[in-house]
Amino acid sequence: AFHATALDLYLRARDINTLIVGGVATDIGLENTVRHAWDLDYNQIVVFDICAAYPAAAHDYTMGSVFPRMARIMSTDQVLVALGAGPR
Repeated sequence: AFHATALDLYLRARDINTLIVGGVATDIGLENTVRHAWDLDYNQIVVFDICAAYPAAAHDYTMGSVFPRMARIMSTDQVLVALGAGPR
């Protein structure tokens, strides 16, 4: 999401310092985004139940071993509660 884009500039211009992220290819595209955001000092929440990878073991490894070092791992319901929106 950050490579060769102005995303960091847009976020900083709006004083956004926490990102809620999810997506496909947990171990590729999403991991690259999380790593880049980490390098840029963003706080991050990875929503595990809106992410996917094939094989499922790749998703599980990234969620269990990589992301906990850079982000909080939460479910959609946990994020909604934290945002004051309540569970779905």
